[in-house]
Amino acid sequence: SLDSTTQICGSYRPHYHEMMVHYTARFFENIKRVLWVGGGDSMLLHEFVKYPSLELIVGLELDQHVTRNSFKHFGTQPHWDQHRVEWGFDDATKSLLMLP
Repeated sequence: SLDSTTQICGSYRPHYHEMMVHYTARFFENIKRVLWVGGGDSMLLHEFVKYPSLELIVGLELDQHVTRNSFKHFGTQPHWDQHRVEWGFDDATKSLLMLP
């Protein structure tokens, strides 16, 4: 938990993360790039990497510890080894303003 609130629950993945990515993807053709804000637990990322057509997958997370601790304690995979995955750890409102 973070601030006494549950932040991650792997058992919700089929009902939440899979639906959020795969259902939405059905409405778009030729998706090449994806950016998501929050989700440092990498559960959305786990679904995005299933699409080989994605050339760039960017995650913005405020706190790098969320990602590292999710990997350490819950076994989620941040996919740091994939060339198409990029992480930004900062305030998303600032980071989004710097995008082209």
